[in-house]
Amino acid sequence: SESNGKANTDKIMARSDNNYFDAFKWCRAKGSSWYLPAKDELKRIYNYKDMLNSTLSQYGGTALTNYWYWSSTESVEDKPEFRAWSVGMIIGYASSSIKYPYYYVRAVSAF
Repeated sequence: SESNGKANTDKIMARSDNNYFDAFKWCRAKGSSWYLPAKDELKRIYNYKDMLNSTLSQYGGTALTNYWYWSSTESVEDKPEFRAWSVGMIIGYASSSIKYPYYYVRAVSAF
């Protein structure tokens, strides 16, 4: 899904091979309500980045950096098992990229 990271995370965590999905496991280890956001959710986070960083700073949280963050949305182009969407927190641009470990991950929880 491009808009439902919780459903994406639930789907991955239900797989018998979920031990290969470190980003999803890290998010879910925070609790059952935590998940890896979908592409559109990350774009919304970008839209509120300054406000979120201010609040995170106030409560001792880790601010969003001006770097790329993985989403839970796989890319449908050319072998989706090897590609996923990421969102750059510099300008909010989404890009389909080959899955490699050099981007950041941000866990979110619905409230």
